[in-house]
Amino acid sequence: RYMGTRRDCVTACWSCPSEDPEMTPLGQEQVADVAAQLAEQNFFQSAGIQLIVHSPLQRTRNTAQGVLGSTGAPKEELSMLREFYPLKDISPCCPCTFQARVRRFREWLAERPEKVIAVVGHGMYFQALQGRDATHFVNVEVRECTFHVASQQIDEGKVLAKPRCREVDFQLRDH
Repeated sequence: RYMGTRRDCVTACWSCPSEDPEMTPLGQEQVADVAAQLAEQNFFQSAGIQLIVHSPLQRTRNTAQGVLGSTGAPKEELSMLREFYPLKDISPCCPCTFQARVRRFREWLAERPEKVIAVVGHGMYFQALQGRDATHFVNVEVRECTFHVASQQIDEGKVLAKPRCREVDFQLRDH
């Protein structure tokens, strides 16, 4: 899972942020940190990842490559994994709304032949997939979750890795 630190998060409260901001230096450091943690756990050899899917945003594309690129698994970009944008995703009558995309993704997962799929996306998206009571993912957090095909529900899973470097640490070190 990924929701890299956005370059435009400070201005998001005052204006409409870019829908596809670049990954920040902190995000790049977090990706490298999580990739190293997973390598230490021999995750890439033991996980058996058969497919990697990610949102079309460059942060998730870069995270998928940086964290999971060494698995050799094929990658697929899915627009239904796009981040939540209030101005676009709150219309109840539009078939492209956030909840409709989440529902379509569950259906897509249920139809897949692969047994182990790595999904790189965004915190609000994962919370919607897992249910409102689920714990929100932190940036670049990796969890192992189980998708139950019959109910099309995803459990909260267990945390395998998350960045040891936080935004506060990063800012203190660089200033």
